[in-house]
Amino acid sequence: MTEADGHLYELRIYKIAPGRLPDMERRFREDISALFPRHSIRIVGSWAALAGPAIPAFVYLMRWSDLAERSAAFARFGGDPDWLEARARTNGPSELVESYEIQFLRALESPGICEPMAFKQDGLFELSLWAAANGQAAAMREALLHNEMPARTKAGASLVAAFEAVTGPRLPGLLSLVSWPDAATWQRSQSGIDAALAERVEADLGRKGRYVLGHADRFLLRPVDVNWHS
Repeated sequence: MTEADGHLYELRIYKIAPGRLPDMERRFREDISALFPRHSIRIVGSWAALAGPAIPAFVYLMRWSDLAERSAAFARFGGDPDWLEARARTNGPSELVESYEIQFLRALESPGICEPMAFKQDGLFELSLWAAANGQAAAMREALLHNEMPARTKAGASLVAAFEAVTGPRLPGLLSLVSWPDAATWQRSQSGIDAALAERVEADLGRKGRYVLGHADRFLLRPVDVNWHS
């Protein structure tokens, strides 16, 4: 694993109007693909949720040097007439995005991050968001990096990044993004992952009365490959 990379990441989870996920993907491929690079908005990846706590959903991840860079880029983007036209056109009679969640993140490990990521056909991604355990931030990081992630990589996943939330509803909160070769590998891995974690879960229950990472909201994600224009 690599060390933290020092960037600020922004994760967006959009809850999409029923039946309109293809429209959202089309917006990214045909309009956002040119507009984001125009305003120096750096995309790591974009995905459509196949399963999760709220679907249909569209997920994307951006990387920034700091909040000042982010604020300036989105100020330019928000005032771009081409974006205003594209938004109205692709929304049609109603909003594509019914609601959204934004979190700012710092990477704990980021071996699979690049701008933008190259997606493998038939690949599957798993995004996990862990509920807070107040007063247990250090123990949560330890469990994520030395238990949860090794259990998944041993089962066939590749770590894209592990994050600590800077803002959001889960503080202290942790997130991870891993990639799987395909859905079949993910499905076969689940019992093995549970077995690998069982000893740690039992130890935590004895000492703390709960597994330190607790419940995770998980999304299974299909990559949305976009030809980003420079």
